Amino acid sequence: PDLWFRLNYKKFQMELEGALNVGNVDFAPPGFASTPQSMQILNGGGVGRFSYRLLRDALNIGLEVGFATGEAAEDETGNVNFRLARRVRRPGANGQLPTMSAFTFDPDYHVDLILWRRIAGAVSNATYFKPHASYDILDNLTAAAAVIYSIANQPVGWPGNNINLGLEIDASLMYHNDEEGFYAGVAYGVLFPF
Repeated sequence: PDLWFRLNYKKFQMELEGALNVGNVDFAPPGFASTPQSMQILNGGGVGRFSYRLLRDALNIGLEVGFATGEAAEDETGNVNFRLARRVRRPGANGQLPTMSAFTFDPDYHVDLILWRRIAGAVSNATYFKPHASYDILDNLTAAAAVIYSIANQPVGWPGNNINLGLEIDASLMYHNDEEGFYAGVAYGVLFPF
């Protein structure tokens, strides 16, 4: 299931989305085609975005919070990019089936400029908090800033096993001509990894 909700009330906007993957799959590992195995699938993620407009709608302040479940194991090659990682799924406790518990956001959903977009490839095994603000300097010129603090949901799934993944500060200046469909801008980000 994937549920989405949006509320626009005067100058306030709220948007929520949550997705859940549930099931199991039978497969035959290479070299063991005669002995099929099973794996449970249980993972999920969600995002909540809240914003409010001030100063004749020129100033937009908001908060975004995102969450994605993760595996309790590191990639066997040490890769932190979730699109390239090959995690080893081990059987659960007491002989339970192994579980695929990693949920990964669509890579086209850009949360920031560095950690999730370039290093990890997409949000997975983490919760992030993103307060942000933008101001329309002119009708077609907007300045924006955001601070993104990210924590690991399963610290063992990240190198260093630390719950704190990092703090990123992003800023941008964007020219936009909505009628012509032309957009140009500059953006800069700084990541403080923990």
